Amino acid sequence: MKRLFFALVGASAAILVAGCAGGGLSSSGSAIPSGQMNSRALGNANYVALRQHIKHIVIIVQENRSFENLFENFPGANTVTSGKMHDGTVVPLHQIELEKKFDINHSYQAGVSEIDNGKMDQFDLQSQDYPGCAPPGCAMDPKAPYAFVDRNEIQPYWNMASKYTLADEMFQGAIDASFVSHQFLIAGQSDQTINIPLSSPGHFVIPWGCDSPPGSFMQELDAHGNIIENGPAPCFSYPTLATLLDAALHGSAGSPLPWRYYSPPVAGFSGGDTWSAFDAITQVRYGPEWTRNVSTPETNVLQDIANNNLASVSWVIPNINNSDHQVAGTNTGPAWVASVVNAIGTSQYWKDTAIFITWDDWGGFYDHVVPPNYGDPHGPGLRVPLIVVSPFARPGYVSHVTHEFGSILHFAEATYNLPSLGTTDARGDDLLDCFNFSQPPIPFSVIPANRSRAFFVAQRPNYEPPDSY
Repeated sequence: MKRLFFALVGASAAILVAGCAGGGLSSSGSAIPSGQMNSRALGNANYVALRQHIKHIVIIVQENRSFENLFENFPGANTVTSGKMHDGTVVPLHQIELEKKFDINHSYQAGVSEIDNGKMDQFDLQSQDYPGCAPPGCAMDPKAPYAFVDRNEIQPYWNMASKYTLADEMFQGAIDASFVSHQFLIAGQSDQTINIPLSSPGHFVIPWGCDSPPGSFMQELDAHGNIIENGPAPCFSYPTLATLLDAALHGSAGSPLPWRYYSPPVAGFSGGDTWSAFDAITQVRYGPEWTRNVSTPETNVLQDIANNNLASVSWVIPNINNSDHQVAGTNTGPAWVASVVNAIGTSQYWKDTAIFITWDDWGGFYDHVVPPNYGDPHGPGLRVPLIVVSPFARPGYVSHVTHEFGSILHFAEATYNLPSLGTTDARGDDLLDCFNFSQPPIPFSVIPANRSRAFFVAQRPNYEPPDSY
């Protein structure tokens, strides 16, 4: 089997701007005094309003799409109609179906190559894979990354972005693929590891995380951005946003803030084998939270909303069929996301919920916007979409403020008055430009979609693992 994912196609990153420092948790996981934290402006009137109005945060994570790929020509957004190839050739972006089945190398090395010190011009050099199809019928096409999805297939995304808020300056926390990107969505770090778990150089394994086979390891970056080939096992003990929620006491009983991580099970490839981020966190995987807080299958979120059991913070991870991942060869992702948003919107939770819909990485697709430089060779990574849905989201607003995955963590910390993790949440903004707490709450209207809740509850993923993720 071809292992395109680890083709080394670029040198280590050349990052120029000085980084940001912040407080949060010590290496043991204990809270650092607030005076050492980056500014959270705890008395700020916006934070007071935030805490009055938002009681639930839902983070919906889809797969492998750049901003340009999903929101080409969205009104008011920063998009282009053509892209640059490595030799300076300018090619028009072409339309594809969401279900077009192919995979573009989107490893750390590929991302560094594509960014090319800000030139954003080497997307055509990355290797490609066409699962189930071999050359000459499925030969590499250097123009394949320069593509955008037919708007008619993703209309629910465009409807939500038009009615609520779309951010066109949202960046991955790291220049990387799914394993690391999902870690940045729960912890703002990956212990300097890159790419996906390996059994030997160039050969990946599943499951990912603490359930990886014995001897599995990660590549990692040293302090200078050089790649160390044989790094640690993909099982970590660093603190996450869940750590902060567990330590925060609320209510008259002084109980921790509840959280849930909805994902497919770690058994047979459906997405849980690879995208279940807390499977890589030792204290969760081998503690009571693995069965108490990690909820499988992912459709349990629909049941919990209906049963008035939505946690303070929820992550919602799709199965492969509904993920938007290009190797799935399906187009049900927009309807899956709409089903979750519709469940919240028609429930008691609409009045005090903030929903963040984002994509874990760019999937190798072209994007013209240069990621910010903070002196961190790990990232931020390439631009991905972010849709903010809430009765207090700014209606019809396109946010041009720089955001990253750490911004979502920062927002949660601000909402629940938590300390900083001291990772990318410390440099990420708080996303408050996307909200207006003085506006009349936006009444919810059901998002039309071509699949119902019943379809997703009954669905049983049936999929063979591809060559990369």
